Amino acid sequence: MNSLEDPLLWWNGSYERLTRVRIHPLDRGFQFGDGVFETIRVQKGKPIFLQDHLERLTLSLKALGFALRHEYFPWVNTRGERVETKSVEEIINHLIEVNSLSGCICRVKVLVSRGVVEGLSLPEPTKPTVFIMAFQYRPPEPDIYDHGWDIITVKDIFTPYLARYKVTSYLGYLVAKNCAVKKGSAEALLVDRSGNISEGASSSILVCKDGRWVEPLTEWKLPGVTIRQVARILSTMGHEVTSQPVGVSDLYECETIWLMNSMVGIMPVRTINHRRVPDLKKDIAASIRKRMFG
Repeated sequence: MNSLEDPLLWWNGSYERLTRVRIHPLDRGFQFGDGVFETIRVQKGKPIFLQDHLERLTLSLKALGFALRHEYFPWVNTRGERVETKSVEEIINHLIEVNSLSGCICRVKVLVSRGVVEGLSLPEPTKPTVFIMAFQYRPPEPDIYDHGWDIITVKDIFTPYLARYKVTSYLGYLVAKNCAVKKGSAEALLVDRSGNISEGASSSILVCKDGRWVEPLTEWKLPGVTIRQVARILSTMGHEVTSQPVGVSDLYECETIWLMNSMVGIMPVRTINHRRVPDLKKDIAASIRKRMFG
């Protein structure tokens, strides 16, 4: 069995083949979806925005009551005070080399569960389960970026408190995504309890109306790593990004809608609820993707 069929991964402090990894049936990640994760794009051997991803992961761990101990989380320094990327970069580079992924665009997932510990609250884990995995990623074809995605909005599918963190309790987002797929769309935008757009099932959203770029304002969403970088690049191009509530009806008045995440980069939207979006701004989107990914 070769590395493509049985890849090497980093598991609880050591390297192990996927087929040899065993998850305890009482692991809280399996029992309750009690964990957090990050997905990171690696291009030309470089993990894109690794510091930002690890900082967001660490904030999620803190919020959910994980003690930040270096022996479990190699990206946290020995005092548990700050995030350091070097050790994780070394792990990722080793996984890419051993799994024959050099020269490929890769998807790296860092996943943490609370492990095996009793209690129906959020007890401090005695030994969390930690994975780092690397797989080949095939981004959308150029014509998909050129044509853009068809997307829909969905109501009543979001988790208010947990929306702020990238948790493994992901079923609500998968249900929303499935609603989109069943209707022949690529993505679903979630509508919060105030009737405003929060985020996509697997993406952040940025809109342009009357020449102004706006990030939908809501407290019920994940702070996006990629959207922060896109906003920074837009500012260097003379475009300020502001935040304000965006309702479903507001989307129909936007000239441009972009979705973004760490793997896809920026994906223009072609239609929203079967209504045509006037301007994909695909050339600007392509330029920003190139600046982010090289």
